[in-house]
Amino acid sequence: LAVLMLGLTIAKPGILAATGAADASAAMPGADLSPPGLVPVSVAAATLLTMVGVALFGSARARMLTLLAGLGVGVGLSALGGLIGADTSAMVDSAPIAGMPQLRLSLPHLDLSVLPLALVLGLALSIDNLGMLLGIQRQANPDWSKMDVAQAAGGIQVSAVGDLVAGILGGMPTGISSSNVGLAETTGIYARIVSAATALVLILAAFSPRLVVALSLVPRPVVGAIMVYASAHMIASGMSLIMTRLLSPQRIFTIGFSVLIGLAAVLVPGIGTALPTIWQPVINSPVAAGSLSAIVLHALFSFRIRRTARIALDAPAEPVGRRIEDFLDRQGRLWGARREVIARAKAAALEAAEIVALTGDRRILFLTVSFDQEQLLLELAHTGPAIPLPPPLGKGTHLGALDIDTAVSAAGAALLRHFTDQLDTARGAPPATPACLILGFQH
Repeated sequence: LAVLMLGLTIAKPGILAATGAADASAAMPGADLSPPGLVPVSVAAATLLTMVGVALFGSARARMLTLLAGLGVGVGLSALGGLIGADTSAMVDSAPIAGMPQLRLSLPHLDLSVLPLALVLGLALSIDNLGMLLGIQRQANPDWSKMDVAQAAGGIQVSAVGDLVAGILGGMPTGISSSNVGLAETTGIYARIVSAATALVLILAAFSPRLVVALSLVPRPVVGAIMVYASAHMIASGMSLIMTRLLSPQRIFTIGFSVLIGLAAVLVPGIGTALPTIWQPVINSPVAAGSLSAIVLHALFSFRIRRTARIALDAPAEPVGRRIEDFLDRQGRLWGARREVIARAKAAALEAAEIVALTGDRRILFLTVSFDQEQLLLELAHTGPAIPLPPPLGKGTHLGALDIDTAVSAAGAALLRHFTDQLDTARGAPPATPACLILGFQH
């Protein structure tokens, strides 16, 4: 949801800039947009098509320069279309090439009356940064499935240090740029040297007023096209992440309402003025509002959901396989488990049921499933002694040379080891504690 909200957050300003429309509703709620212009739309379309063309048909090295190609085409067409006039060139020429930045150091002043507002603003910024850190983790790791808490905490702490330094220097609160997270997604470049090089450029820019002016005067349609390009990637990435989890009605409501709450400030400009001042920074940040809503709604909807469930399988009813699949599907949706993990669990549970049915005089009793965000654990209880799990089959092993029970156990154990991350047996004390097969899956 946080990654999806990142894309939606930069979509509106990107579209407005790309079309040349001015959003007067920000200053005057209810005001209409100014109409888009033909030249800005044409420049933005050419910029966007250039980037898409390089990304789809260019070589691996060319794709690294996707944004640079779009920027070059966009700036060139802007000059031809009159979007870069003589006054713009004059502003650049009039700015000095080099100069010293002005620092106004002063002692910090603590006003307790604004402390609650500062705390809420800090919360909004932290949730905002957390959403973008999740986006970065997802992009840099193709096998990403859950948040790296230590890394995310480090990122938020670094932002806090930056805020402290900015406060001492009289600056503004810092944060991670959602647009740049989107740009990393589109280029596929996550090397740390890029961050170091960008920091060096920004430091040099602080001593070069002309460079700052030139960068700030890049035509809005070009900037808008780049933002639209990044937004499309982030929206698709967020949607794919959401769909990696099974969706229950509770989770559907959580996602839907959180997206709407996050977009409230975008859909209804000025909606934050109806709230107390202390909460306005949260509602005015789509990522913070959407993420915080998701946290609260998820806690409310999952309050009474048990993390352990059991189904009896010894009573005559539907086929055992169908009941196991339906049970795991239902619990997976309820818990919001990853689709891939539930698919592996179903295959392993069916194979385990076959082993129980074919090895000796055993009968399946029940299936117990427990879940947390780290592991999915299945315990298939059965009558009789625990099933001996032979060691992994060696190269050249012939099942035909083994007795039927051993052969079935060996072949079944080989399949279970393929599906599971943990495979074990438990010797029970019938009838109170039956034996069971234990199947574990990393989540």
